[in-house]
Amino acid sequence: MNKYKKSIFVVSQYLDKGIYLCSNFYNGKHILLSADKYVLYQNNDFISLRNEYPLLFTRLCEGLFILEESTNELKSVEDGLKNDILDDTLYHIVINPTLDCNLNCWYCYEKKVPHSSMPESIVLAICKHIEYQYNMQQYKMLKLSFFGGEPFLNQRVIVNLINFAKIFCTQNNIQLLLDFTTNGTLLSESTLRCIEDMSCLFQITLDGDKERHNKVKYSKSVPDAFSATLRNIRMIQERVKRSFISVRFNFDKESLSCYNQLLSELSDLDKQRTKIILKKVWQVDGNIIPKDDVVQIIDNTLAKGFVVDYYSQGGACFADRKNQVTFNYDGTVYKCTTINNFDLANSLGVLCVNTGKVTWNSNKTKYLSNYGIPNNCKLCPLLPMCGGPCRKKLSLWKVDDCFLNEINMSKEEYALVQFKIELVRQSLYAQTLNP
Repeated sequence: MNKYKKSIFVVSQYLDKGIYLCSNFYNGKHILLSADKYVLYQNNDFISLRNEYPLLFTRLCEGLFILEESTNELKSVEDGLKNDILDDTLYHIVINPTLDCNLNCWYCYEKKVPHSSMPESIVLAICKHIEYQYNMQQYKMLKLSFFGGEPFLNQRVIVNLINFAKIFCTQNNIQLLLDFTTNGTLLSESTLRCIEDMSCLFQITLDGDKERHNKVKYSKSVPDAFSATLRNIRMIQERVKRSFISVRFNFDKESLSCYNQLLSELSDLDKQRTKIILKKVWQVDGNIIPKDDVVQIIDNTLAKGFVVDYYSQGGACFADRKNQVTFNYDGTVYKCTTINNFDLANSLGVLCVNTGKVTWNSNKTKYLSNYGIPNNCKLCPLLPMCGGPCRKKLSLWKVDDCFLNEINMSKEEYALVQFKIELVRQSLYAQTLNP
C-alpha cells in the first residue's frame, strides 16, 4: 500500500452531535465526518480507513484531504501563485477616467481631484497600448477595469475605450471582459446600450438601508443616492444579461443594525448573478464589532439565497501580476489602486502617447520580482486561498498583519463560514443545471 498523509491545508473542527467538519483550503472542498471516521483520519490510520470505509477513503483522496506521502503541497501552492503572477493569457488594464466623485464617503481612502478628466490624447494612447501589448504577447483575454474616483462621471472615456476594445478583440479573437467599481448612481442609457451585449462585472456599494446609505453617501447633487443605486442595479440585471454584480456592504458597528432592511431591499435580485461582499470599514477596529453580529448577518444573507464573499482573499493580488497595468486619468502609470495619491512619486512607469508602450521604472518595480512567502504564512492552512501578502507589503510584513486578526476570527470560525457559503453556491449551481 502506498504511504499517505493528511493535507497540511485542512482545518478540522467539531460541529455538533458527533459530526466533524474538515475544510480543505487548497481546493475549497469540505467534508463532514462522523466521530469514528474522523478519529481514523485524524490519527493517520489510513489502512483502517481504506479497509473499513473504502468509498470514503476514495472521496478523501479525490478531495485531496489525503495525499501520497511524497506530495509537496507547499511547493505546489508556491508554484501556482508564481504561475498566476506570470500568466500571460490575460491582460488586465485598470483605468481611472477621473479621480473626482459625485458623492462623499467618509471612509474613502482616495484623494479626490475635482473636475479631473482623462483627455482624448490619453484615451488614444491606451488604445495604442492595447495593440502594442498584443503585438508583444498575444493574450487571449482582455480585461478592462474602470475605477476612480467615480468612473461614470466620465462616460465618454468609458464608451470610447470599450468601442475600440470591442472591434480590436473581435478582429483578433480575444475575449473581452469589462469590470466597473462604481457607486451606481450615474449609469446612463447610452452607456447601457454600449455594454448590454457584453460580459460585465460590477462592484457597487450600499452602506445600509436608505437612511443610513444616504447619510454616508451624502451629496447635494444626489439627495437620494440609495434609490438611484438600487434602481441602476436592477436596470443592469435587466438589460445586461451577461452581467454579474457584487453588492458591497461596508459595515461598522452602527450600520450592522440596519443591514437586514437592506437585505430585504435586495431580495428580488437574481441570486445567480449577484453576490454580497461584506467588508469592515478599514478605519474601524474589528475588535469593537461584535463577532456574533457579523456571523448573524452572514447567516441571514445565506438564508436569503445569496452567495457571500467574506474576506475571500483569492490568491495572488491583481496588482502583483506581470500582465497588469493601471492608468490614471492624466496618463501616469501604476500597478496598485489602493494608494493615497496617484502622483509622480507613486508612479511606476511612463506611457508613450505615440506608441502606447509603457516603460517601467526598474528601481520602483523590483519588488515585483520577489516571489517569497513569509514563514508564518507557509505554516498556515489558509495559504492557498489567501496567497499571503502582496509583493508591495512583503518587506514590511508582520505576523499580526494576517487578515484573520483584522476580522477577529479563528481559522475554525472562518472555515465554518466558508462551508456555509459553499452550500449556497452549490445550491445555486444545481438550480443552473436544473432550472
